[in-house]
Amino acid sequence: MAKVERSRAVRWIVATLAAATVGSALQAKSISVCARPLNGFLANTAEGPVGLETDLLGHFADAEDHTIEIRWKQSFPDVLAAVEKGECDVGAAAITITEKRREVMDFSLPYFPGRSVVVEATSTNRAANGIAGLAGVRVAVIRGTIHEDLLSQQEGVEKVYVKDDDALWQSVATGKAQALICDGWQTLQYFERFPGLHISGALSGRTNLGFAFPKGSELGPAYDRHFEKLRANGTYEKLLVRHFGEDLAESLLEEP
Repeated sequence: MAKVERSRAVRWIVATLAAATVGSALQAKSISVCARPLNGFLANTAEGPVGLETDLLGHFADAEDHTIEIRWKQSFPDVLAAVEKGECDVGAAAITITEKRREVMDFSLPYFPGRSVVVEATSTNRAANGIAGLAGVRVAVIRGTIHEDLLSQQEGVEKVYVKDDDALWQSVATGKAQALICDGWQTLQYFERFPGLHISGALSGRTNLGFAFPKGSELGPAYDRHFEKLRANGTYEKLLVRHFGEDLAESLLEEP
């Protein structure tokens, strides 16, 4: 492992779920991050946190001489609630930036684009003409996500709530649900494990993922300034390639 990677690794401190008093991250030199495990972004491995969010925050911590303390949360809504209440300095969970969420928290500059898609068995194509095709269909979804909001726009959809991404895909593979809704990038990680499923339709235009901060946080603007430097010097592109491969990284950088 390169010297810079060893340095970054020791700056990550994995904490329990216990709440703690959070002071100013810029003064305390410690950034508390509420997160949920998510492959590609912030996976919880035996070697420590791994993923795009891990590296982006790690580069920032190195530059500012901070340490990072992870507080793993049980669910996506738990991460959002902790940020809104100011129980942590940063929320990291592949969080989609929305105007509704901006009312109760701040966001970083976008670091990854997304698009909500419907996935179902290759023998079916219910969502080919949009969300109306899901009326009367059992659709797996994670509570508190924008995907749940999209499904709520269509009457007659039977929501099947699951706790995480693995359960989302397993629910369709086992027949508990007839379809699922997720971000398009997620399909690249799961189609190899679930070859009998395919994308049958898109339910949204482009969305953007970002880090969440408590309202008025000083940390957000500081992070954004550093992120602009990572984009300018090519580091951001290298991180995309590292975690998602050259083809996807190229398409993400070109996407309008």
